[in-house]
Amino acid sequence: MNNDGWQHHSTRLELRPTEKGVVLLRDNRPVARWDVWEQYAGQLPPILNDDGSFHSNRSPAIVFYVYGHNDRKRYRHLYYYRGHDAVGTRNELGLRYPIHCFSRKQRKHDPDLRIKRMMLLKKAERRDRRMIKRMKARLGITS
Repeated sequence: MNNDGWQHHSTRLELRPTEKGVVLLRDNRPVARWDVWEQYAGQLPPILNDDGSFHSNRSPAIVFYVYGHNDRKRYRHLYYYRGHDAVGTRNELGLRYPIHCFSRKQRKHDPDLRIKRMMLLKKAERRDRRMIKRMKARLGITS
């Protein structure tokens, strides 16, 4: 979102800071509120430019996080989900990265993933056999 909000075709969404956090406004009516936590970040060292000058202020002095409603964890971003017309953190909207969809136990016992793992192991064994064969050829060992 920009500083002045975000205009959707049917509604206007705006995040407005308050004393206790951030308020989401939809058509100038408060819809949701998140508590904010601010962390002071150390500055990165300045960079020496080609002309001899220094480029400083490379990182923001303060980083802001919002607390999730469900788990009270700190999140860096809020997401807008068009399917349900909802705004929230990754956990509140149920968003997941594809790699984390299966638990470790599910990955271990899923038949398709077992086959894939076996194929990867066989491929690694073939690669190892080829490397040993090449090394023996270089060293002149016959067996």
